[in-house]
Amino acid sequence: MALIKKLKCVLCGKEFDPESGAFTCTDCGPDGTLDVLYDYEEIKGKFTQEALSQRKEKSISRYIDLLPISDLSFFPNLKVGCSPLYESSFWAKKTWSKTSLNKRRWQKPHGFF
Repeated sequence: MALIKKLKCVLCGKEFDPESGAFTCTDCGPDGTLDVLYDYEEIKGKFTQEALSQRKEKSISRYIDLLPISDLSFFPNLKVGCSPLYESSFWAKKTWSKTSLNKRRWQKPHGFF
């Protein structure tokens, strides 16, 4: 799990303990989304370009150290992220562009990333 310092309301600035289980601010309600504030100095020492390049997984799970997840059983089994880009001369001509890179979102069952 990422090294999280605290959670902070985007509206009023109230701070919460990362282990509190809060998703929104108790004072601001549903509009008071909590930003995750990381310990970047600690992360910088562990999450390096070299460490990332050694990870074989080509999905969002390669960034698990940066995600606010303490229980990996909640992490989806879907291969989320890193869907390939394909060059399309057809769409380049249609859009009067030199090149057109397209994602095939249908390759991923979730349709995002």
